[in-house]
Amino acid sequence: MAHQMFHVKGISCGSCVQKITDALKDDPRIKNLQVTLDPPQIHLDSTEPLSAEVIQQRLSPLKKYSVTEADRGASASVPFSSLILRYLPLILLFGLSAGIPALNLMLGRSDFDHWMYQFMGATLVALAYFKFLDLPKFAEAFATYDPIASRLFPYGYLYPFFEITAGIGFLLALEVKILSVFVILFLLPTTVGVINALRKKRKFQCACLGTAFNLPLTKVTIVENVLMMAMSATILI
Repeated sequence: MAHQMFHVKGISCGSCVQKITDALKDDPRIKNLQVTLDPPQIHLDSTEPLSAEVIQQRLSPLKKYSVTEADRGASASVPFSSLILRYLPLILLFGLSAGIPALNLMLGRSDFDHWMYQFMGATLVALAYFKFLDLPKFAEAFATYDPIASRLFPYGYLYPFFEITAGIGFLLALEVKILSVFVILFLLPTTVGVINALRKKRKFQCACLGTAFNLPLTKVTIVENVLMMAMSATILI
């Protein structure tokens, strides 16, 4: 099975992404389909090599999009400012989750352990919130790289409930050691899945913020998960 990437002209919004996805998803030759808005591309695994003309033909009823095959040898450099804008939702989430509890720490109203509980709790609740906005789409995106969800699809529906349960527990400082084990157990398989997906150079949508934001699956996802697991391990130690 070969991984292929195509550039698409004419994609302007999420509705375009959905229309292209619907037009291609029923092709039995196409697996692991992902259509992205920024950059406007189609990523897929195929049982046989597909040309841009074949993809264009599949999209011809839409009468709007122009497909060209991506140059596999070209590596487009993304400006730093674009990377910041792309990951701004994630930066704000972690920044606010860490910064607001830090105010109590600086004012001497809490200690480092309490800050860690509040940071982890706020982060997990926020991540779960974005997943709940469109739970079916999150489960679908999550199953493309999580090793458990890929084999047991309903696990994707349960995952946000794990997150929000752990998040509320940390915010209330209830049984934090048990919750820390819990966090490591549900983040570890996901992290392994992300690492495997990146090794295979497959382009998937990161489902850490659900599907509300079109974030690519990158090493940022690994850093995010490892950070949460490292803090959980610190609590256990």
